[in-house]
Amino acid sequence: MANDQTIDVGTVTQAPSLLAQMALTLDALAQGEWWRVPEGDLVEVLGALGRVRHQLSRAEVRATAEVIDRGIPRDRCLTPVDYLTQAQGRQAPMPPVGHALMTVRLAEAVRTLNGGPGLGTGPGGAQEEGGAVEEGGAVAQLDPAQGGAADDGRAEQDDGRAEQDGGQARQDAPLRGTLAAFDRAELGPSRAAAIVQFHDEVAPHSPPDALAAAMTTINQGATDTFGPRGLARDALGIDRDPESVIRKHGWTDRQLRVVLGTSRKIIKPAREKEESERRGRTLPLPALPPGG
Repeated sequence: MANDQTIDVGTVTQAPSLLAQMALTLDALAQGEWWRVPEGDLVEVLGALGRVRHQLSRAEVRATAEVIDRGIPRDRCLTPVDYLTQAQGRQAPMPPVGHALMTVRLAEAVRTLNGGPGLGTGPGGAQEEGGAVEEGGAVAQLDPAQGGAADDGRAEQDDGRAEQDGGQARQDAPLRGTLAAFDRAELGPSRAAAIVQFHDEVAPHSPPDALAAAMTTINQGATDTFGPRGLARDALGIDRDPESVIRKHGWTDRQLRVVLGTSRKIIKPAREKEESERRGRTLPLPALPPGG
């Protein structure tokens, strides 16, 4: 059965030939006699194309992340966006700059998170090597001259680093949730990229707990969920069963922009708030007309 076949992740090395075959298949479909397709099948075709579109976006993000990680655009004296548009323009019309920006933003988020601990790239658990004991991200270096006594200054410094890393992990956790929803096809690339941009803008000046709470609310509102139809109307007129499990879409791009704009104002840094208030108090008066 074709539906039972799976592709091992190791076959990513065959990506050029696999994607070339997919392109040929889609080209043949595009040239087909679509008037022969029944109405019910047309709905299924459009649904399948939507799924393919999202999976292509996922593959595009992963390939772009690898390109950035290897420093290939830098070696060519190009920005990642320029490199992506040039590479994709070799075999098709160049993608819109907005699409390239969205893809690069997601790719950089994937690259950043994949380079951190907890995603299979770092050591797990406690390790002991060369007189250093590592546990929970903190390292206590033993001083042989003191018979194994720890250097207090270095220990305090390492404890501070561990606390900082813990705060960074708390900040990154909601962003991992955003990318996980994107991978599960529950969050489109444009909304995922908008949330990533919001996170990157506010993370430097936002307390980790406040950022985590805001991101959790945003992720929940923007992500699609699944549940019984209930009284929801089927716009396509295909399934009216109230017990059917359907996809319940999250916020639209427009609704998400409103939420993110409001959230930016709420968690604006204190210094920016003070400057905004000062500017509001010192607005220049309109010039009076001559003789007024």
